[in-house]
Amino acid sequence: MMKGTILTLVFGFFVTLIFHESYGQFPPQESGKWRNRYIQYYFRYICRDTRCTGFEDVCEIQPMPCLIPPCPEGPQCVSTPGSTSKPGNCPGPYRIWTRRARCNTDYGCYGSQVCCHGVWGSECRPPFMS
Repeated sequence: MMKGTILTLVFGFFVTLIFHESYGQFPPQESGKWRNRYIQYYFRYICRDTRCTGFEDVCEIQPMPCLIPPCPEGPQCVSTPGSTSKPGNCPGPYRIWTRRARCNTDYGCYGSQVCCHGVWGSECRPPFMS
């Protein structure tokens, strides 16, 4: 009896935690472009000293491949043509298994790839239309 009560309380705690972290969506949306607020906080922190001078610039880790050394380290400014989103969607946040923050917006990804945030990290993926 005691084991069942403890298990129920632990399960209830995790359901509440997941519900809170998903901004009230339970379960979090299955597709679209869900954004992990902790990844966004991380990018604000690493970009705090980066001053983008363009009107529509955003700070990203490495937006373009470096072909000619020396390659810049750390965050860089990326120009966005009017929006930080590219067309296409991502899988649900529980389907992205990376534990590293590799992008913040879609313009941190090459070509037509989009930045997909998961529960533990973010990565660039080919978009899918839903």
